[in-house]
Amino acid sequence: MKSLDPERLIRNCTGPDGRLKLLPVKPAKRQVILAHLAGQFEMDCRYPERAVNEILKRFHDDYCTLRRELVDHGYLDRAGGEYWRASP
Repeated sequence: MKSLDPERLIRNCTGPDGRLKLLPVKPAKRQVILAHLAGQFEMDCRYPERAVNEILKRFHDDYCTLRRELVDHGYLDRAGGEYWRASP
């Protein structure tokens, strides 16, 4: 089995502007992209939903799906309309 190179995967999935050209279907590859997106959020910082949307819009027009998947996969937590980076 071939080892997954996260940097190469990110390069292949993004354009020169850093926006996602595609969101991988395979779970392992999708996790790499979600982890990359989670890295856009500071630890110990709370973000209102609007700020999360603005950050994610820089990467893909379907920021709602990205936001939901970041929460569902444990990269972001949320409560009371605020989001924050989950502890690893």
